[in-house]
Amino acid sequence: MKTRNILTALAFTWVVVSPTWAGDLKDKVGFGFTVNRQKLFGDSHNGVFKFGGNPLNIRFNFKPYMFAETDFGYMQTVVAVDRGVLKTQLANLGAKVGYRLFHRDRVSPLAYIGFGVLSFRNHDGEIYSDGYGALGGGLEVLVHERVGLNLTADYRLTTGDDFDGATRRSGRDNLLSIGAGVVVYISDRRHDKFDDDMQNMWYPSGKVDLEQVEPDDQPAKTQIPDTREQAAMLDLARERAELVKTLAERNKDIHLLKLKLTFLNEQTEMLSEQLETLRPASADATVLSSTTAYLVHYQNALALYREQDYQRAIKTLAYLVQEHPYHSMTGSSQYWLGECLFGTSDYAGAALAFEKAIAMTPPGEQRMTEMSRLMLGLSYWKDGKEGDAELEFGKILQTEPITQFDTLAQRYIDELRMK
Repeated sequence: MKTRNILTALAFTWVVVSPTWAGDLKDKVGFGFTVNRQKLFGDSHNGVFKFGGNPLNIRFNFKPYMFAETDFGYMQTVVAVDRGVLKTQLANLGAKVGYRLFHRDRVSPLAYIGFGVLSFRNHDGEIYSDGYGALGGGLEVLVHERVGLNLTADYRLTTGDDFDGATRRSGRDNLLSIGAGVVVYISDRRHDKFDDDMQNMWYPSGKVDLEQVEPDDQPAKTQIPDTREQAAMLDLARERAELVKTLAERNKDIHLLKLKLTFLNEQTEMLSEQLETLRPASADATVLSSTTAYLVHYQNALALYREQDYQRAIKTLAYLVQEHPYHSMTGSSQYWLGECLFGTSDYAGAALAFEKAIAMTPPGEQRMTEMSRLMLGLSYWKDGKEGDAELEFGKILQTEPITQFDTLAQRYIDELRMK
């Protein structure tokens, strides 16, 4: 029974924690400790509060508003029984999953559930183990962009009936645990807003000098802004924040447009070279005519895309894909079909086209594959499938060697995680 409970807790911990290893680990993990007090609520006797603690908590933020955390620690219970005082020492092994109600604020309420195993030595000297389920909540206060103070309380329902020294009743013995601890996050990525909050609290418009120094022959005086000046400062702060956000968005869009333009120019140059090689007479006029016709249609479709005549380009590219499914350039035609559908805001259709482009692209053409995957992620994002979008961007980061697509994919992932 003991071994089975421990294996169950370890398996549960792995199921909870393993998804959080996807992506950049340092942006998600934090380490800390907790000091707590427990009180036994038995079905026969109740105990008193005693100190315990978790010397090492590992927290994974797989979303800014959700986290998983290990629950390894030491607990003890003390209860008065007929023959004296019963003390029980417990080793705790488990995990919990929690939700931050206001994950963008410095102070956020927490709610969590957990499961695990309690291993303990009872009054008879034998070592036992029981399972438990926990339901609790608390408060997280960020005192620094990487440091959080946690106040928690949870009620633990155990599977055992021997903590209070009596088993004559049919109920289970439960525990109330109240704790306080510290978590230090490796990265401050999920707390970007924290710095702005702290700065705006003291300097609403960025940096404001309340004390103005006059020339040497005059004493210094302090100017205290009136209500209208404070309102103007707040307005300037809002305008500054909007401007920074707009510039960041435009910088990201410009980067994407540059990638697309470079890719389009490369495709156009390649077409010109291939058409040039096909100009001399060939022994097989049928093959020459078919190949040349495909390339001319493809070149016309790219010209229509440049002119943003997406509907005509879609007809041409759809014809090439349908009539020549095994042509060496069908993957490229499928990609530009996705671009045209994306341009018409048909994001579901664009996603399907980019998926096919990835499947049709030969393994050696990494540039085409990564461009298709980047646009597939953007199509999912525009279509409201943010989880699928982050997954596709993550696949770009996992490929070697590192390319210019990695920078843009990482920016998109960061923006998704901040939402």
